[in-house]
Amino acid sequence: MKIFSSRNELTKTLSRILNMTRVLREFWFYYFGVINGDFQMIRVVFITLAFFLFAISPSVAQDTAPDWKKFGSEYLTYNGQALTFDAADLQRHQNRLRCVKMNNYGCVMGRSWQGAAGNDRAGHAIFEHPKWSVRAVVRDYCSKNRRGLRSAMQIAETYSPWCDTLGTVGVRNGWGRSCTGGPQPPAGFKGPLCAKPANGTPAAGQCGSCNCPDGVARGMAASVNAGINDNLALFGADGSPNVGNLVAVLGSKFRRETGFAVNEGLIKEGIELAGQCR
Repeated sequence: MKIFSSRNELTKTLSRILNMTRVLREFWFYYFGVINGDFQMIRVVFITLAFFLFAISPSVAQDTAPDWKKFGSEYLTYNGQALTFDAADLQRHQNRLRCVKMNNYGCVMGRSWQGAAGNDRAGHAIFEHPKWSVRAVVRDYCSKNRRGLRSAMQIAETYSPWCDTLGTVGVRNGWGRSCTGGPQPPAGFKGPLCAKPANGTPAAGQCGSCNCPDGVARGMAASVNAGINDNLALFGADGSPNVGNLVAVLGSKFRRETGFAVNEGLIKEGIELAGQCR
């Protein structure tokens, strides 16, 4: 069981425990006049109890990386304009910053990625530097490539399956979730279900309630002048990264995930860190 999510959290907890014992000591001496020897025993008891109370409580996941503003100012632009993430920027872009604050421009899940220092409550990785976020996405694309998932639609469907509602709830705006496992519509639900349309065109209202990965796929495919069902050619036959196509596709993905344009040099650095696709 993971008790503390970081050394800093452990330090804060121990400090709070010691402060608690000082308060208890003053309280005990004031009301009961207990001699010092007796208090030492009581202090041990209180420290032990306080430690276990903190230990069994769930550790608090962090939602930000320490240097996200510095990296954001260096690597992100909005409509061609540089960002400082001052109070005005924070107010203007407050709905775009969730993954940016974690140096996670690809909104990658999991904390086992190289360069990840933790994760938020939803499971998104918090990276020490955004280059590791780029690397993680490239490695994920590599994994998909090895499994034969090479078109924009195939990749997009793994991130946003047609069967899921927005927010992964049982029912969203009258549309029911049809994915196996997870939240389900209530028994007797008669509304439409989220599913891949037979003719490829989502029904009216579907994309406001369900995942519609075709939109994501179109953006990815357009970045390399391909169709949504064409091979994006992100890697060569020998596993070498196709840097030009990866830069274009990743740039499209990051822009859709965060609303910001990501510096091309950073993307290339992440691709280099990812290495060969084997």
